[in-house]
Amino acid sequence: MSHRGADDDDRDHFRSARADLLRVLSLLIAMKRISANITAVFLLFVAAGCRSSKARASAASETRSGSWSELRDSIGTHALRDDPKLCTDCITVDTAVVIGRGSDSGDAYVNGSLRVLRDSRGDYWANQDRNRIKVFDEHGRFVRLVGRPGKGPMEWAFPWPVASDANGNVHVVDIGNMRETVIGPDFRRVSEQTLPPMAINDVVSVGPGDYFVNAWGTSPERIAEPLHLVRDGKTVRSFGAHRSGEPLTQSSSRRVIAADGAGHLFSTQYFKFEIEAWTRDGQRIFGLEAPLNSTPVKPGAYNLDDNPIPNQVHSMLADNSGHLWVLTYRVKPGWRDNVEYRQLNGIKLLGPTKGHEGESSRFSRIEVVDLERRVIVARIDRPQTSLGVAGPGLLWENRRDTDGKPEIRIWRLGLRGTKPWP
Repeated sequence: MSHRGADDDDRDHFRSARADLLRVLSLLIAMKRISANITAVFLLFVAAGCRSSKARASAASETRSGSWSELRDSIGTHALRDDPKLCTDCITVDTAVVIGRGSDSGDAYVNGSLRVLRDSRGDYWANQDRNRIKVFDEHGRFVRLVGRPGKGPMEWAFPWPVASDANGNVHVVDIGNMRETVIGPDFRRVSEQTLPPMAINDVVSVGPGDYFVNAWGTSPERIAEPLHLVRDGKTVRSFGAHRSGEPLTQSSSRRVIAADGAGHLFSTQYFKFEIEAWTRDGQRIFGLEAPLNSTPVKPGAYNLDDNPIPNQVHSMLADNSGHLWVLTYRVKPGWRDNVEYRQLNGIKLLGPTKGHEGESSRFSRIEVVDLERRVIVARIDRPQTSLGVAGPGLLWENRRDTDGKPEIRIWRLGLRGTKPWP
């Protein structure tokens, strides 16, 4: 089915008027009654029409450049394919800083972090031991501890530094105490507010006091929705139930989420490369789908037979050039040769075979999706697997150095030929 717009109608009217004028002009010439003035008027008319047509085409092009966000598709899903010119060497991943390098004790020591954030001043905030926050400067040097374990003001149960504003404040969402705390540049508390009771899986900031939250319900009537807009400590909108109508469980409600600078939300289930784009008010823009796992992933422990280690979407981030960056864990070929069953607390689990300790059965893949054309334009595979988003264009990774000491490495992303990050 073809779709016509105002520009098509304008062009048809112009062509019809020009054809009528040509017929009149031909008749006048035949009668030898044409003058130089009439010829000049005709030429001006044609030139003006061409300029008008070009201007309309230019305006239409400008409109189309952002048209992906204007769509509203409540159920459709587009197949996400590779661009015929897909590049595998245009994504750059460079080390920005290493945190905790060479430290095996003291405040500068880091262990596996679950959340890292670069603030507007260039410092890095990392949650540690589940109930502590450590701050490091742009060179990776320890600055200070922020807060302490507990339930009172500036005390944490499970803090995630999630956003930094233009005033130098850092916003911490404590999913253990269900509270948001705003901390000023002097590391003092600016404000705090309680959050709706929910089992939070992920949270992204979309402005002061506004968050998109992936959670297992915020109330009995909203239990079937996996996505929530929380404003000033209250749930103002819930949405995102799968179009299949299948009832959600705590496991199937889990999403990886990201937001761009305009407040659009992107979400996908962990084990399906099925990205949905949403407006701030919860309207579905469209869905994009690419193959990820050939069989459904079952809850519970992985095994070698009916529930093997799956591929998984781990993180996403949106830039300012209409690109969505998708980070997935991919299972290595021959992974079964490097694992075996082990007993842990009476549970049979997969673990590395002798000689493969410390190795991962998966690698990381970074792919760049062009939202306007709905194609994958760039891809790169990397051996590291513990990746998360630390800010615009920044990834973090829990690692160990050559001596086995833990560190957090910050990576800077880039795409040759573009300047996607502020």
